[in-house]
Amino acid sequence: MRIIEDDPSVQMFLSRLVELAGFVTINYGSAEQFMSDDNLAQPGCVLIDLMLPGLNGADLVHWIGQQVQHENSILHTPPDQLENHDANSL
Repeated sequence: MRIIEDDPSVQMFLSRLVELAGFVTINYGSAEQFMSDDNLAQPGCVLIDLMLPGLNGADLVHWIGQQVQHENSILHTPPDQLENHDANSL
């Protein structure tokens, strides 16, 4: 599972949680890092922070959808940050 999260402590928590469930993780600190370094040819799931700086999580999901046919994406963010985001853009 790929994890795209800019907060190192949240990234570490998510990575450990996913690894405890038996999955291997690859961590990225930004959408841009993921876009330049990841191999989308390998199938998997992407766990994305909705409120990334730079290219946000919703835009990254859109970009992934343009690159590959079948990739599972999960967006996450603290509930208090959802108030500041347009739900229609997801």
